[in-house]
Amino acid sequence: AAVLAPAKPSGGGERHSAAEGEGEEAAPEDEPVVPLWLLKQSNEEQVGRLFQLLRRLPQAIHWYLEQTIFPTYTQHQRIKLSASGQELGGAMLFPSRIGFSGTPSDLLPLDLGRCGYEEGSDGQMLHVLTDPAVVSVDSVASGWTVDSLLQRV
Repeated sequence: AAVLAPAKPSGGGERHSAAEGEGEEAAPEDEPVVPLWLLKQSNEEQVGRLFQLLRRLPQAIHWYLEQTIFPTYTQHQRIKLSASGQELGGAMLFPSRIGFSGTPSDLLPLDLGRCGYEEGSDGQMLHVLTDPAVVSVDSVASGWTVDSLLQRV
């Protein structure tokens, strides 16, 4: 765990830990960080040490994204307008409606009532889908892939 402690300047302005004296580099977590009220943003060494401590903390990342990145780079509105097809087909926009675009089914907006199917349309659809001039059947060996099917078309 990182230790946040006031920096203690050494004689030459550089600090060395016991680990550095033994020929090893100190881990960034072991180096003291000045208190935030003494931090100088222009001091690259201080800011670098603080960055190393905070850069992978989820709370710090979340704060940075929410406070800096998202407001700057994403457009957002205070009010979100949204409506489902059910709502748009209802009385929300128009007091009277005579039709609804889409595949005929009984999943129409409730305000439109039941779907009025055109007489004979189901029969015409089945006739086209079973017409040998339009549709054919072809057996495929086991082990087929999407690519192999597309090659056959």
